[in-house]
Amino acid sequence: MIQTWMMPAVSLTLGYTLGTISPSALIALCKRTDLRAKNTGNLGASNTLLTFGKGWGILVLLVDMGKGALASVLASLLFPLSSTAGLLAGGASVVGHVYPFYLKFKGGKGLAPFLGTILAYDPLVFGILLVLSAVLALLLNYTAYMPLCLGVLFPVAVLIRSATLPSALIALIVGALIILTHRRNIAKAFRKSDSTVRQYLVRIFGRNQPRKQRKCK
Repeated sequence: MIQTWMMPAVSLTLGYTLGTISPSALIALCKRTDLRAKNTGNLGASNTLLTFGKGWGILVLLVDMGKGALASVLASLLFPLSSTAGLLAGGASVVGHVYPFYLKFKGGKGLAPFLGTILAYDPLVFGILLVLSAVLALLLNYTAYMPLCLGVLFPVAVLIRSATLPSALIALIVGALIILTHRRNIAKAFRKSDSTVRQYLVRIFGRNQPRKQRKCK
């Protein structure tokens, strides 16, 4: 049985390790393509989708979300008496996704594992925040407002739901990281110089589909 005092170290290690798993990097390696030299330049679902197509992008999104959810669930199972183990592990998975040690600490922006962490924390909170952030992005016509909304509202939701300062503090730190990794997109959205929602959808579903890539051998 794992001792309670080991919770922070175990949760952080578990979450970070799972977070460093990069399906987009594996797909790019298989296809002999440097994702960090394409489109957004990040190792994440969005860049995978834009570079290799919707199927690969959706696969990466699901795996990256799964990392955050799995880290949270495993930590909660290991430390059932702790109210912060799940959030701590989920937050660490976001850090691992953004700063994977074996990829020179250059990964994705962390939104997908962040969503997975929220889902594992509370599916109802996940649904509400996802709808609110999506509606805000559609109304303001810039996708960057989605991570901004999630980063701000999740700590508030955790504080309301759990009413504990440690949990809210963890959510605040992770939310701040998400805003930090998306800061350039958010700044461009404020200046109205970023791609609009319509332009982004056209890039995904429109005529500019990625060329057929070399198959894995």
